Amino acid sequence: MNVSDPESASQSVDLTEVGQQVLAALVHVTEELDIELASVTIVKVEHKLWPDSSLGIPEPGVSYVQALTPGCIMQMQAGDRTLTVHTGPGPTAKLQGIPAAAEFNEDLPVVASAMLNLATMMGLRFSDVKLVGAQTEHNPATDRSRLTVTLEAASRRYVWTGPETGPLELLGKPAGQRDD
Repeated sequence: MNVSDPESASQSVDLTEVGQQVLAALVHVTEELDIELASVTIVKVEHKLWPDSSLGIPEPGVSYVQALTPGCIMQMQAGDRTLTVHTGPGPTAKLQGIPAAAEFNEDLPVVASAMLNLATMMGLRFSDVKLVGAQTEHNPATDRSRLTVTLEAASRRYVWTGPETGPLELLGKPAGQRDD
């Protein structure tokens, strides 16, 4: 066992606790994203020893117990979305990089602006552009958050990114577009 790297420490895993954490993660995902349990598939479950009680997803301004915290990191598939869930004792669960469904929607000005921009760029109606997903990533070094919005129009996916307050910019070519 390498004491300097506690995350890779070999230890016995309580399967009952892991089962409870998987259940907590499934409940959290279905409630947070307002989806049916049958639409979620567990792809991978790995035991993880988190360095503190933030479960690897610290929130700005929140203090966490600085103690090794046993848990899991899980990959799940919900429709066309791949989700990463971190769990810990209790059991507790946190979605990585996916905000609450109510936090980002078509009514949020920065998202609506990206949708309108895409509709205009493609010569489509606003209603022809669908919001597929939105997520934020916080950069602790700059203490800024970056928003990534995935939109769909004319059977292609477009990714827009920028500061959480906008404006967002198109990131590369749409998925499936060829260089002609």
